Amino acid sequence: MGPVELETPDFIVLLLMLRIIFMQQVLLGMVYQMVVDVFYVNMIAVQIYYGLKNITQQRHQ
Repeated sequence: MGPVELETPDFIVLLLMLRIIFMQQVLLGMVYQMVVDVFYVNMIAVQIYYGLKNITQQRHQ
């Protein structure tokens, strides 16, 4: 019975570790996705801004 009693907690600890790692990966993925989204939105906003700026400059000329 000795070894079996030792194996069960180790198994639970392993599951908890895997779950924590999985959660960290999910959170990192979400953060990464947010950063990428913000980056793309900023790029699009800058392009629109410069596009409008160019249009207004051409009208003034």
